[in-house]
Amino acid sequence: MARLGDTPAPRDLLRTIITAVLPLDAESRDDGRVALAFLAYTAVRPEAGALRADTAELSGFFAGLLPVRDPEAAAAGLLALMEGLGVYLLGGQYTPERAPAALDAHLDLLFSSP
Repeated sequence: MARLGDTPAPRDLLRTIITAVLPLDAESRDDGRVALAFLAYTAVRPEAGALRADTAELSGFFAGLLPVRDPEAAAAGLLALMEGLGVYLLGGQYTPERAPAALDAHLDLLFSSP
């Protein structure tokens, strides 16, 4: 994050945050497995839903960075992409090279001029 400077471009900030969360190496895959297990737990135990507030906060932060007509919907899609990439990385469907490329393609769509 420090290398982005004091006022990073929104696209660069989003890419840095999301790639930091993705399980792209052995250590982060261990963290990703724990997060996935917790998410599965909250699916069957609604009272364990503290994750919902964190998700809403992150979605709001993302929405504030997106230059689109409906930033809330775009932020929800970006969060879904982030989670999906994480699951595909953990399951072996995507490689650590393919997932960031997919993220970049989506960010290019969000930040392209209309």
